[in-house]
Amino acid sequence: MLRYLGAICIFIFTFYSIFAYEKYQKRKMAVIDAFFSFLKFLEGEIASLGRPTAECVPDFPQKDALPAPFFSLLAEGASPSEAYAAVRDALPVSADMDACLLAAFTGFSGSRAVLGRSLAQARERYETLLDAERAQQGRRTRLFRTLSSASAMGIVILLL
Repeated sequence: MLRYLGAICIFIFTFYSIFAYEKYQKRKMAVIDAFFSFLKFLEGEIASLGRPTAECVPDFPQKDALPAPFFSLLAEGASPSEAYAAVRDALPVSADMDACLLAAFTGFSGSRAVLGRSLAQARERYETLLDAERAQQGRRTRLFRTLSSASAMGIVILLL
């Protein structure tokens, strides 16, 4: 009886870990997508009105997906590079995406034309990284599910 209870506990833990990993992957993709939308938003803002960042940040629709200190610092008048540096360590982005975002936000100076070109280049590079990340996310999730289930089955077989 105790072995069966142990087997049930192993499967419950396995399903919980799979659920937690999928939730983490969804949160990660939400943050990555929100930064892509923010780059497009800034590019469109520079191309049209050219308002200061502190004025246009309240109009960004996906503020909930990104860490709160990022937008609060931007609203207070901090530069995008300072706001990104404040939340950089807590973000679940890859090293390539981090380098792309860092380059986009540190180069946030100059004329509107230069800034627009810089943001367009960063957005295009980030978009290619985003597409690769989306393709890898499904593979990672399936691999994690498969390995977790197989290891749980192996432990249960050894237990029983």
